[in-house]
Amino acid sequence: MSKTTAVICPKCGNEFNVEDVLAHGIEEKFREKYNEDITNIENNIRAKKTCLMSESRSFENEKWKSPNR
Repeated sequence: MSKTTAVICPKCGNEFNVEDVLAHGIEEKFREKYNEDITNIENNIRAKKTCLMSESRSFENEKWKSPNR
């Protein structure tokens, strides 16, 4: 017994492979989620970098103000 994985559009008559359509949908959802995750990670890294740079500047300013210098 063979499985039919193709569907024919009743309007245009084109044949579509159901597995391809489902796979495309899954790939698209995965790609969107992946890109969203990457964007969030990049934003977190930028925020941490900004914070570290600010702390570094503050440290350097305090170091130069030190009377032991």
